[in-house]
Amino acid sequence: MSVGKFIIFSIILMIIFSGCATPFSIAIKPTQYSNKFIQADCGDYLKSQLEIAKSYDTIYTAINLASIARICQDFTLSNELLDLAEDSYKYDVDLENIGSKIARNLVSVLLNDTFSDYDGNLYERIMVNLYKGLNFMSLNDFENARVEFNRALIRQDMAKEYFAPQIQAAKEELEKQS
Repeated sequence: MSVGKFIIFSIILMIIFSGCATPFSIAIKPTQYSNKFIQADCGDYLKSQLEIAKSYDTIYTAINLASIARICQDFTLSNELLDLAEDSYKYDVDLENIGSKIARNLVSVLLNDTFSDYDGNLYERIMVNLYKGLNFMSLNDFENARVEFNRALIRQDMAKEYFAPQIQAAKEELEKQS
């Protein structure tokens, strides 16, 4: 085998096996989030993780930490973390330019989805506003709670419009089966 063929073969092999690689992460692993949630680890852990939530995979980290803060009844910190997630949705996901989206999709196809930050789902955006509303209610701030519940309803309507073609297709399929 010539040197050129060997180099090409090596590059192809590296691309194939890089899909199995996971990037180094400073954030806590999903199973550890679950354990912290179940144990309601309310110590200095949450405040120490706040800087990580601001700098690393903000949506995923902030939503998980906000859930733990809510269980610990630290509603103010939970809202602060949910605000981080909501801002990240707005600026990093919704307003992301076409070039960035193409580059992110290319990286996920060539390498692995774990190399990209978590973008979340539509239902999570609704839940962010819902939990913020519940947190405000727990803080006896009913005016801000009402605002968050209204935002959740608006996002729910947007999700209904987004999924309308799929809902219609499912209804038609159900009618055919009946």
